[in-house]
Amino acid sequence: MDMKVEHLDNHTAEITVTIETDRIEAARRKTAQRLAKKLRIPGFRPGKAPYQIVVNYVGEEALTIEAIEDISNDLYRDALDESGIEPYSMGEITDVKLEESVMLTFAVPKRPTVDLGNYRENLRVEYTEPTVTDEDVEKSLARTQENMALTEEVKRPAAMNDEVVMVTLRGVFANEDPDAEEEIFINQTMMKYMLLDDETRDLIPGFSQELVGLADGDSKSFTLVFPEDEEDKELRGRSVKFDVVMHQVNQTILPVVDDLMADIASDGELKTLEELRTKLREQILEHKQSETSETYTEDVIDALVDAATLAYPPAMVEDYLNDLMTELNEYLTERAGMQLEDYARIMDKPVEAIREDNRERAIKRLKRSLALMTMAEQEKLTVTDDDILEEIHQQATMLGGEHASAFLEILNTDEHRENTALTLINRKVLNRLTDIAKGLAVDEPTEEAPADDEQSEESSEE
Repeated sequence: MDMKVEHLDNHTAEITVTIETDRIEAARRKTAQRLAKKLRIPGFRPGKAPYQIVVNYVGEEALTIEAIEDISNDLYRDALDESGIEPYSMGEITDVKLEESVMLTFAVPKRPTVDLGNYRENLRVEYTEPTVTDEDVEKSLARTQENMALTEEVKRPAAMNDEVVMVTLRGVFANEDPDAEEEIFINQTMMKYMLLDDETRDLIPGFSQELVGLADGDSKSFTLVFPEDEEDKELRGRSVKFDVVMHQVNQTILPVVDDLMADIASDGELKTLEELRTKLREQILEHKQSETSETYTEDVIDALVDAATLAYPPAMVEDYLNDLMTELNEYLTERAGMQLEDYARIMDKPVEAIREDNRERAIKRLKRSLALMTMAEQEKLTVTDDDILEEIHQQATMLGGEHASAFLEILNTDEHRENTALTLINRKVLNRLTDIAKGLAVDEPTEEAPADDEQSEESSEE
């Protein structure tokens, strides 16, 4: 088989095959026999018309095209075997030339390739252990005090430390492009909010001050800007235009910050204010550690992807984009009781435009998936049946408590075992990845016995 292969920039290969004369002629005759049984050719019983009669009846070109369709799968497999190309998914015929020699061109999306480089030596991301300050504790103590406050409606304008109830609170990010899609910061109805002197605890610095002086039925529009030292980097320097309609003003009566407040706040678990402060410090630290760990893991994955050399075909992006659109449709159905088409109509844009809006997310997810999957393979990370069963036992205990055995029976299915295996593999990869990024000593990759061959293969494919 005469064949020409061209590797395109988009990680797709074009294979042009020239079909041997004998092979296409044999295919034509076999196809003619098949058609003769299906067609009603005048003067002949089904299947009895001679070859040349069938050619004259359907036309030589039409018969050739039909014959090509019959043998295209065999030609495609032969072309892959001879070229050595590993496909990501099924290729497609993009061109057919019916000249002296019949030529067929296949477009083949190639299997992705990933080079992570020497990530064990080069991947380093600084990790800062979170700390809790006395100021953090006092702010948390103040929130505890506010949550225990008694409120009483008053017929006067709002003042600091009052609780206000807003009929509507809507905040929209300012955008210089008038045609840009509206980006909402907050949109709430009948929202309660305590006016705070402490701007570090305000919705946005200056927000409480803007509401001071408003009474029932008053409305106000104002614009505030996030400071450059805002903790959320994506909000720094951004302007938000607020529209507020006031409904009610409540005067707050705060409890005295003392041992009695600690006792009530903890349902009798804590007896002194210092015990409450200690408890709050522990809770804040736990929250900060979780938040820091999550952010750090995201940064490390980004660093792994940025340092990697990835190549993948457009078809793979489309598959990931299909998954995202399916997830969006399911989310809309579960949370809002609407379909994607309904959402598109509300947003006044076609579904295809919404799909394109999600393309970068799909590409990011694809790159991360390829990098992490490759790392799992290089680190030889697997899970055993015992690992899976132990995790399912823990899930059953957490969900069912004393009824754990009943939950275990429900959870211990093939599908849930597969999902649990993927979760455990992902956990192992991320733990290994963050350890490497912190410069901690990690063992060299060693072969581990997978739960079973089918399990291992499914995890790799995922």
